[in-house]
Amino acid sequence: MTEPQGLNGQTFSFITDVALREDLEDALLFVAYLIDLAQQVAEERYREEIHRVIVLYLAAVVEALCLFVLEHKQIPLEREEYKNILPVSLPGVSVAQGELILAVRKRKSSNIADVPFVQSIDLLSKHKIISPSLKRQLTTLRGHRNSQHLYGRGRNRISREDVASALRALELFQQNVAKKLG
Repeated sequence: MTEPQGLNGQTFSFITDVALREDLEDALLFVAYLIDLAQQVAEERYREEIHRVIVLYLAAVVEALCLFVLEHKQIPLEREEYKNILPVSLPGVSVAQGELILAVRKRKSSNIADVPFVQSIDLLSKHKIISPSLKRQLTTLRGHRNSQHLYGRGRNRISREDVASALRALELFQQNVAKKLG
């Protein structure tokens, strides 16, 4: 399995926020530890749990990087708010699902901490900071992370291949960001 690259303190040298850089490096060191641990565990169910934790950590690292890049590049963050919502009934107009409404839509600036992972990926793609291919990889990683809630998780187990894919996505994203910011 691929292991995190550059754990010598240079991995995130482009990150100007020292506390964030140290947190990300610590997270990757823990991921490396978990990868070693997973290879030593004999029972499959425990190995799957370790894989799940690895993917959760990698997704957290990628999400933090996304937010850092958005902030560093000063990309405008907006959200839509709907006010004064009124149901509308128009003759000859029907809606199969939902309800026809009239509302005032306002765009408001968002705080970086309030930007969801999916929106951060979309914004990075929209502003051509990441390629469509990398967007797909990050979206897959986000999907794996979102499938790991203990309630309703069902059969969404994380495999060794999922971990390797998540590591590749992080490595590509880190290289891409380092080039764009470095």
